[in-house]
Amino acid sequence: MEKRIADLIRIQKRIQNLIMKAVEKKNLIISHQDLMAPLTPHQVAALIDINNITPCCLSDVAELLNISLPSASVLVDALVEKGLLIRRIDPDDRRRVIITVEESSKESMDAVNETISAAINQLANRMGTELFDEWYEVLTKMERSVLDTAFSRNNLVGAGRPTSS
Repeated sequence: MEKRIADLIRIQKRIQNLIMKAVEKKNLIISHQDLMAPLTPHQVAALIDINNITPCCLSDVAELLNISLPSASVLVDALVEKGLLIRRIDPDDRRRVIITVEESSKESMDAVNETISAAINQLANRMGTELFDEWYEVLTKMERSVLDTAFSRNNLVGAGRPTSS
């Protein structure tokens, strides 16, 4: 069992790295003036994830990325400094800061999302429909199990269920 778990971790990381390499290659193709070009792979991945839940607050980012609030703050600050995210005071609750994706980065985000979709589509085509459907089912069941555990124990993989799918 331990060997299989180690294999699953290795495989998951390898797939994620292959997808991020596809994103990096796409960034090299996009003009050198593109806003995404100077980002690290970790920042690109975080920006993609944040884009899927914005508008959000800092605790949402920390939970989504499974990092501490100080780490989330450093990451968001770096992306704000690069002009990719905006922090603004919530007009309904002045104690809360709202994080949104800068409009000028939307085109880059679309290009990255297209690249990721193309990489996963290419993988799916190699796998075949039946195996891809099985992979999808297993991953969605794993996600539900992990989220149920995290939600019930409130101490694994964030503090609760994500705010969007």
